[in-house]
Parts: sequence; structure tokens; C-alpha cells
Amino acid sequence: QQIARDYSLAANVKILSSVAWRVWGDKKRHRTVPMIVESVYYCVERAIKVFRKYRKQIKNEKFNEKMFNEINSVFSIPPTVRNNKEFLFKYLRRANESLETYSKLINLGAEERNAIFIVPRGLKLDVLQDYNFYNLIAGYYPLRICSTAEEELRRLSIKEVAAIKNLLRKKNQ
Repeated sequence: QQIARDYSLAANVKILSSVAWRVWGDKKRHRTVPMIVESVYYCVERAIKVFRKYRKQIKNEKFNEKMFNEINSVFSIPPTVRNNKEFLFKYLRRANESLETYSKLINLGAEERNAIFIVPRGLKLDVLQDYNFYNLIAGYYPLRICSTAEEELRRLSIKEVAAIKNLLRKKNQ
């Protein structure tokens, strides 16, 4: 670990990830990785557009892969929810109702900073993270791929580690 700290500038990797708002809370709590996060208000508007596109399918419990992928790109759908159709549609209806309530509050003149409290933390945000050598091998990733880490954060971290390893393999060829 000391070598990683002493030579932290020996490597620098930037990763762009789309993470659930609640997962970003865990990511930022670590405080060793500089991050740039897109506006939560922009993310809400983006999610509202996608949910409106699929409002009828959600109401009628009609599910297809395209719908799932598009919704999952703006709002986190955990595997345990996705694999249970009954819970999936309840989950999507509640998310849609919350996003529509946010929109109605804004249209009634509520400030975004007040209306945001109705939005579920499954909302996805794009986050640009800046990892140095220490974060890559000792500081951040070893903690986030541990089996006790939050489920979605761990899945995302494993994907990021695989992408970094792939990048390093390509550089060494």
C-alpha cells in the first residue's frame, strides 16, 4: 500500500459510469476518488421522458427487452425485482408515479430542490471518476469488489475493474 501511495500519480484512469443515485451515495462517501456528477435535475427529466414513453406498457404489464433496457438506462432495476414480474410492475408503477408527481410539483411552481424529495434513489446519474494508482490497486476497488459491498455497487465495480484490465492488456500489446 505504501508503494501505491508513494507513486499514486504513476497511473491515471477516468471511468464514466451510469449509477443509481443511492449507489453514488456510497461512491462519494469513500472520498478518495475525485468525481464529476451530472445534474440530478437533468437526470430526472431524462427519466421522465423514458417512463412516459412506456407508461401504457407499465400499466398493462407488457414487458419486452427494449423497454427494460431503456428504462434501466435511466432508472435502476435490481435483478431480484426484474426476475419477479409481479414486483417488477409494482416497482415500475411506483417509480413512474413518483416521477410524474415531481413533474406536477414543478408545473405547480415548486422549486426543483424541494420537488426532488419525491424522486426515488433508483434514478441513474452519470459519474466521471478519476482513479490514480492508489485507488486502482489499494484504495477504492479492493473495498468495492468485496463480497460485503452493496450489491449494485459491487456489480458495477467488477465491470469497471474488468474494463480497466482490458484497457491495460491492450496497452501492453
